[in-house]
Amino acid sequence: MENPVRTITCIVANLATKRTEVFRSIRGVLQDGFRATSKPAQIERVRNPLPRKMATRTLCPRSLLRILSFGLHSVATADEPTITAIVNDLCRVLSDFRSPHHDLESALCPFSSSVSPAVAEQVLKRCRHLPSPSHRFFIWSSSRPSFLHTPTSHFVLLDLLASNRLFPLAWTVISDFHPHFSHSNSFRLLFQAYSRPSLPHDAIRAFHRMPDFWLQPTIDDLHHLISSLCHQGLVIPAQDFFHRCKAEFSIMEKTNMLLMSGWVSVRKPKNAQHLFDEMLQQHLPVDVSAYNSLIAAFCRGGELDEAHKRFQEMRTFA
Repeated sequence: MENPVRTITCIVANLATKRTEVFRSIRGVLQDGFRATSKPAQIERVRNPLPRKMATRTLCPRSLLRILSFGLHSVATADEPTITAIVNDLCRVLSDFRSPHHDLESALCPFSSSVSPAVAEQVLKRCRHLPSPSHRFFIWSSSRPSFLHTPTSHFVLLDLLASNRLFPLAWTVISDFHPHFSHSNSFRLLFQAYSRPSLPHDAIRAFHRMPDFWLQPTIDDLHHLISSLCHQGLVIPAQDFFHRCKAEFSIMEKTNMLLMSGWVSVRKPKNAQHLFDEMLQQHLPVDVSAYNSLIAAFCRGGELDEAHKRFQEMRTFA
């Protein structure tokens, strides 16, 4: 089928060309006639029919094509549904069939030939408020022949399940599709998800389960766990776990700084000072950042004299 936009373009271009040729022919005839009657003023008027300051406004083919394209766009794409339309329809189905007793899989069957990995990714991103239907849609689309979700889709699904505290489903997805979740980011997401509702022991348990999925925890993973716990005010379980496992890792200055920042957030300067003194006893490097955290802890705890004392000490250290 011939493209209607291309047809219109050819018609407009031909009309513009013919209009120019006719105008030139008429102008030439008039100039010859006035030249034969010796009327130079009329010849000049034909050569320049409008004053110089008067602008002519003509509808160029490109402008006409731009106007016509609004009406022709739906005609040109009527046979091929856009990705946006498919995503909208799928999101509507997931919203209408959100209840567990709804037969969502049957409602998705008409879209079997339309669902692509890109479409599935957009649906999961837009239906983050529908964790259970999104999970069922993910499983259904994964069962399609030769269908493979994008890495982003796996991560988005895990995030929306964990964020909605559907942790059993999250672990099921990790177990069933473990090759796609065999990276630290998946577990770091779980650390944050468990820390938000104050579930420190579950976050620590997720850290211990990393070897079950062929992932050896690193010092960076430990830092993410401690940071997630301290960010939610769970400093005591964070420090307890740190003391239990610090022999397994090469403890860095950053590790202690994260715990000190945690004590600052919960306004317990004495605990921050105790950790600072441990750093000095273990001959760990203590720089300006460590002093800043300690001074911030005293300031937030209302112990300004001690904060000023540590500030003077830092100046001597510098």
